[in-house]
Parts: sequence; C-alpha cells; structure tokens
Amino acid sequence: MMLVDSAIWIDHFDGRNTSLQPLLEQDGVLTHPLVITEIALGNLPQRDSTLQILQNLPHIEEASHAEALALLHSQRLDGSGIGCVDLHLLCAVKRRPGTRLWTRDRKLNKAATAMGLAGHPAAA
Repeated sequence: MMLVDSAIWIDHFDGRNTSLQPLLEQDGVLTHPLVITEIALGNLPQRDSTLQILQNLPHIEEASHAEALALLHSQRLDGSGIGCVDLHLLCAVKRRPGTRLWTRDRKLNKAATAMGLAGHPAAA
C-alpha cells in the first residue's frame, strides 16, 4: 500500500502525474486526514466530488501527538526541514508494515528514505 502525499494528488488532479491512476485502480492507495485537509485548503476544480473521492479511499491510522514526538526524537528529525504534517505521515506509515510514502517533497522523501519508508509506484 502507498500513502500518497498532497503534492502527488495535486499533480494528479492537474493531469501532470499519470502514475497514480494505475495504483488507484489496483486499490493500492491510502490517504490520511491531514493530506485531505491540505488538499481542501487549496483551490480545487470540482471541489465537492474531489474531496468525496479522497474521503472514500482507505485511511491509514493516525498517529498520536506523543507517537509523532517519539519518532521525531528517535529518528533525530529535528532540523530536518520537515513539517508537522510530514512528521505525522512518516509516523503513520512507520506504524503500518509494508506501507510506503510517496512524496515529491525533497526533505520528506529524504527522511522517508532514511527510514526505509519511501515509495514510488515504479518500485511497488
């Protein structure tokens, strides 16, 4: 399974990413409430239907704030340049064996790669 970051979704909606569609058709995509929130904060064409599609996807279990802070410390992510949402995505993926995080954010991808959590459909 692949947790897809908001930037990948935006590229998909704008037609700049064709790699996500096959993964969706294979039921290989998870989402996270914070990813949906990030997307909802943007300007979406067909807003209601787009958000409904995202809501209907399987959701990865959210990590608690305490779990996210523990991961920050154990992986020494302070000063890494990732944000709070990024940290929560990493934590959620780490808690679910076999799941990978697909992002094009360089700092988040670097952290995910270091933790063995980075993914891309070509590698799935």
